Amino acid sequence: MKSKTIIYLLGLLMLLSCESEEDLLISLGDNFINSETTVALVDTLSVELSTFKLDSVATSGTGYMLVGKYSDLYLGEVRATGYLQIDYPTTVDVDDDEIFDSICIELPYSGMAYGDTLAYQTISLHRVLADIEPADEDESYLYNTTSFPYDEEALAVKTFRAKPNKYENLEIRLSDELGTEFLDLLKYENDWIDGSSDFIEYFKGLAFKGSENNTALLSFTADTTLKIVLYTHLIGEEKTDHTFTFPLSSNCEQFNSISNDVSGLPIENVITQREEISSDYLSKVAYLQAGMGYITRVDFPSLGKILEVDHKNYLYKAVLVMRPVINKEDDVALPENLILYTTDKHNNVVSELSDDDGNTVYGNYYFDEYYNENTYYSFDVTDFLYDELADNYVDPDNGLLIMFGTTEFKGSLSRIVFDGREGTSYRPYLNLYYVFYD
Repeated sequence: MKSKTIIYLLGLLMLLSCESEEDLLISLGDNFINSETTVALVDTLSVELSTFKLDSVATSGTGYMLVGKYSDLYLGEVRATGYLQIDYPTTVDVDDDEIFDSICIELPYSGMAYGDTLAYQTISLHRVLADIEPADEDESYLYNTTSFPYDEEALAVKTFRAKPNKYENLEIRLSDELGTEFLDLLKYENDWIDGSSDFIEYFKGLAFKGSENNTALLSFTADTTLKIVLYTHLIGEEKTDHTFTFPLSSNCEQFNSISNDVSGLPIENVITQREEISSDYLSKVAYLQAGMGYITRVDFPSLGKILEVDHKNYLYKAVLVMRPVINKEDDVALPENLILYTTDKHNNVVSELSDDDGNTVYGNYYFDEYYNENTYYSFDVTDFLYDELADNYVDPDNGLLIMFGTTEFKGSLSRIVFDGREGTSYRPYLNLYYVFYD
């Protein structure tokens, strides 16, 4: 009887693997006609949330430049300064009689923005005074904690109303002094400017800084569409207009320096990776934020009780449900794409959680568009539990980390505050779908 039941259960698993969580219990009940089996949902195992902060986040080479400042309800004053390198024109054919007109930089909006974009924003551009490169020659990345000295005298200052969702370019006119300097370089210095490496040694890069009065932090696409354009003309029989393009460096050391002031906020005590802070000490919430490295850790302290069940059973599915805090005063949009990673007692990222087929386990985002009272994320953690229970021992140091995908984690400021309160409408929970049999 036992072997036939297990075979039947495995077949049932294949048949129902695509069903939604809501239909799962009904489907199991419909398919089990054997009176010696019982279908049950167990959701009483405790789920503990905590938060820690990575020492640093690699923000280089993401394709997104972050600039500005905004006030976050949970993370305080968040600031970002974007750094990047500009390349030399690939083709230089300039006449000695070329006359300077203007020089501008074109910054394409990425579509992401944080804070109040309706108010006027100010960005200043500064010439970087040191080589933009990792401090250690064996290191490959630049981090949110990295910064470089730059000339306090700005090459440009622009005050404007942002249009982050219009997919337009923000054009900023740079100083005429820089424009004539670049034109003279094209005219007279070709003997020693031999490609991008020489030019970057001469013009080390740009720093983009937001004003103290800014209310928004803006994101720009750092790719071939970001460029400096030098406008000139020649006077002959008729006026001829010319342009020379200085593109984003193909070997660009582009990165974002990001910081925040959390003075007086509950998250103030979350400062290291080695020491996670329980949601009990963070006003019953846990934090996840890209760019600065706040990570939500999930632990199941009573998971070992599953091994104490004396009835014959088959754990069909395990689903973790997490609810974001819904606050009318919080205008940060909820991100949709989340990934789980396994972790150890030191909060190291061990491995990306995947199923038996090697597919990444993504969170499912459910948005309550009518009442916004039942918005949540769900994660299939079945294979994680199988691995934890496989040797009849549950390691209490093992847990899960909720994170963003690599590009979003390094190149954005996406943020979620997870609810950790005890009420059934708020608490995180682990749904275990069981079949008990004789």
